Amino acid sequence: MAKGGGRIQKSQLTHEKLQVGSSFMTYQKKGSGPRLLLCFHGYGLDKANFNLLEGPLGGQFTLFSFDHFFHGESEWNEADEVTIDKDELLNALINLCTDLGHHRFSVLAFSLGGKIALSLASSYPDRVEQMILLAPDGIKTSFWYSLATYPLFFRDVLKHIVLKPRIFHLLVAVFRFFRLVDKGIIRFAQTQMNSEAKRWRLYKTWVCYKTISVPTDRLISQLAQHRVPIDLYLGRFDKIITEKNLRFFIRKLPCLRLVILPAGHNHLIEAFARLKNIKN
Repeated sequence: MAKGGGRIQKSQLTHEKLQVGSSFMTYQKKGSGPRLLLCFHGYGLDKANFNLLEGPLGGQFTLFSFDHFFHGESEWNEADEVTIDKDELLNALINLCTDLGHHRFSVLAFSLGGKIALSLASSYPDRVEQMILLAPDGIKTSFWYSLATYPLFFRDVLKHIVLKPRIFHLLVAVFRFFRLVDKGIIRFAQTQMNSEAKRWRLYKTWVCYKTISVPTDRLISQLAQHRVPIDLYLGRFDKIITEKNLRFFIRKLPCLRLVILPAGHNHLIEAFARLKNIKN
């Protein structure tokens, strides 16, 4: 991946693109509040999913919502099988905040977006003012995610499934018959694998983001030492990111506030927006 700070000049901010190596992460600006909030969406979504937060949060924050690579309008210009350079991505985001005149910023992340938010907080804990995490990925990585991204042999299997999805459908049938995986997780996986374009996006996203991770012990230590305020929102009916799997993380952070919302994984942003509307 091409090296370079990912820095953009103030005159370029209207282009709504953040350069990371040879690629571009698109973003949009909403709200007019004095505090800066960086927003990172979940897998299969895009930056527009945060539009409904402008009302409840736009008076307090100026929201910058980003498209992940292989999502929305972002441009991935690197070679196939190349993973994103974590330091380069984080530096680009920090430089953007500096160019906007903000030394400190807050982050809001849903699902996959949690990987970037947590990496920012771990690398720059003194600059993170507040974290709002909605069922974040990146704290406890699933067994299946690790298999698909790290061992080379399983990545080849996954690529084969992209081209010949009958293998996937057979696995789903086996999982369902023996009740090895929750029905909600199976339905979620099926919606992301029901076309060749979606299967390729899944594979490329997994490979691209495999380096965006933080050792859990280091993450907890950094957040606790700097007393970063964390609002963690989980869905009562969420089978993807559960309170049980994050319990160890929750117990070790006294600055963390846990809120359980009456929603599943796919509707957590809407449930959060309604909650904030009630509060305000």
